[in-house]
Parts: sequence; C-alpha cells; structure tokens
Amino acid sequence: MKSNLDNLVEDLKTSNLAVFVGAGVTCEVTGVTWKELVSNLLKSAVNAFFAGERDKGDPDELISWLDRKKKDCSFTQYEQATLIRRFWGDQYLYRLQAEIYKKQRSFSKEELPKYPMLQRVAELCLRRASVVINYNYDFFLDQAMKALEQDGPQTEIIFGPVDLRKKVSVKKRMLPVYHVHGRLVPSEIPPNGVEAAIVLCQEDYFKMMLEPFCWQTVTQVQCLRDYTCLFVGTSLTDLNMLRMLQHAYAYKATHSAYVVFSADNLVKDRKLKKMKQRVYSTLLDDMGVRIILSDGGLSQLPQKIEELNNRLDKEVLSNDQK
Repeated sequence: MKSNLDNLVEDLKTSNLAVFVGAGVTCEVTGVTWKELVSNLLKSAVNAFFAGERDKGDPDELISWLDRKKKDCSFTQYEQATLIRRFWGDQYLYRLQAEIYKKQRSFSKEELPKYPMLQRVAELCLRRASVVINYNYDFFLDQAMKALEQDGPQTEIIFGPVDLRKKVSVKKRMLPVYHVHGRLVPSEIPPNGVEAAIVLCQEDYFKMMLEPFCWQTVTQVQCLRDYTCLFVGTSLTDLNMLRMLQHAYAYKATHSAYVVFSADNLVKDRKLKKMKQRVYSTLLDDMGVRIILSDGGLSQLPQKIEELNNRLDKEVLSNDQK
C-alpha cells in the first residue's frame, strides 16, 4: 500500500508544487512558536496598558485568564491578537517586530545548518517549488533561500504582487514568494502599517473575507486549485485557510494537498496514537488534505523533509529529464 509520501511524489511527476510555510519552519531561529509569540505579546501589552492604574488587580491573573490558562476563558487567538493591537496602540507593529527578532535578527550562510528544518524547507522550495506561500511575518526563509543561492543563482526570488512587475533574467527561474499575512524585516525604523500589511487580529481577517478578490485570497485559491500543495510547519487551524481549502476541494481542477505532521511523542500508547491520527485525518479528508506523518516527533521533521527532497531529486527530476 502506497504511503502519502509516495502519493505526493507521484503527483509531482505531472504537476507543479506550491509550498505553504507556517511558523514551525522558522521557530528554530525566532525561538518562539506561534502560540508563544502571541502569549509573549499579550503579557507585555497587558502590563503596559494597566501600568499607570493604581486600583488594579493582579496583572498575572489577568494574563493567565486572557492566555486561556483558566477554565472560564474562551478567548480565541484572533481575539487575543485584537487585544494586543488595542493595548499597544501605535506601538503594535513595532512590538511585534521586536518580539519576532528578539533572539536573532539575521544569520550567515555558515550558520544555516544550525537550523535544519529551515534549511531543508528552503532547499525544497528552491529545488522543486513553483510558488511559495509564506504565512510568517519574519524573513528568515527568504534569507535562507538567498543564502543557498549564493553558490550559483538560477532562481530569481520575488516577494508579493508588486515585485512581479520587475524584469527577470531569461537565464533564471522565477520563484514567487508571497507573504500573504505580511512581512516585517529587522530594522531600527518603526514598520509602516501599509507596507507591512500584517494580518493578525480579527479585523484583518474580516477585511480579507469581505474582499474576496484581494491579492492574498486570489493567490492562495489559485495555488490550492491548480497546484499540488504541501503544508509545512502549520497546524492547519487557521479558519480563513480552512475556508479556502474547502472551496478549492469543492471546485478542484488539479487540486491535491498534503500536510507534514509530527506524531505526538507524549502519547506512549500506540493504539491511542493511531486513534488521534485518524481523528486528524477524518477532519482533513473533508478538504482533500492527506497527512504525511513524521513518527519521530518534531525533532524528526527535518529528516522527513530531507527524505522528500531526495525522493523528488531521484524520481521526479529523472522523470523530467526523460
């Protein structure tokens, strides 16, 4: 019986690859997961917002309540992000930028092997992808791809719809990288809200939903419908993404989608682990998404991506050369 990794390799013999990248790819560099990023911002925002008040309760209790650590709390991540934006006001984007680059602002090509997940995904994007959808606000994947291209640039990496107007050398392959939730680069200059185009809180998502033909939505739907899609470093819980996946699957053309998940190593019972995997599969089946499982947990995800890279080099590249 074929595995889903086998099915992905087979699909890519006759279709192009779109890679969808989430926070799990760059958290080695940033030092925080998506949940930790929001949690850290929420804590600092609450402390700053209530700092001048004399008659106040315990801010740590309030943070614990807002951060969904209390049973009576039902705040979603979108509501938490909205509160962060309201509490910080004009400093919102600056604080987000500072939190993302708090641990590290850049790295050299020689340092890239320290981040195996990032390196493997960057290699996959450069070698096989026709388009990259990047949900991260940071520029670390972009930097990794540029570093790997230093040896002999065959790819012109471009960012967003405006950059598509630039002229590309006919000797190079064009690789569009779309930061559909915005992009913040490390800078001493406070980020511009219009240029950053950050999608994080409720109103940002509502705006995208009310503008069905905005470039972010159109780009993602086109990729989901016309490409073989691979999701890496994402838990696939974003409601807007799930909505588009459902749409693409219902009106599919050449749609096929895969997500790389890690097995839950905290679950020792093998039977329970299989049951949990079937639960995930049942939910994703309705959107045509198949799971490629890394049995070794998060630490083994880079090896799974490397295995995919090697399989594609051996089977798909050789097929292209025939």
